[in-house]
Amino acid sequence: MQIEVEKPKINPAHFIAIIGAALVNAFIIGGVWVSLNRDIADIRNAQERTQKVLDDTQQQVSQIPPLSLQVTRALEATAENKKGSRRQTRASIASWNRSWET
Repeated sequence: MQIEVEKPKINPAHFIAIIGAALVNAFIIGGVWVSLNRDIADIRNAQERTQKVLDDTQQQVSQIPPLSLQVTRALEATAENKKGSRRQTRASIASWNRSWET
């Protein structure tokens, strides 16, 4: 007894639906891919901007010790000038008093 195997018939509606579903999936995957690539690019740009800000901040922070040293020296010099000017004023008054008395 011989068994006959029938070839399956392709239903055109099912074939078009399968192709359409594959195209929709490809379109969605492409959109997700582009969106992810844009997000990655945005994150990299944000990281670069943050790194630039950190570098600028580090540069400014590194200048603080020399500036504070300069401020301290300026304050000390001002204090010395005040001491010197008081001494000078007292000496001028004393010499003026001596010249007035004579």
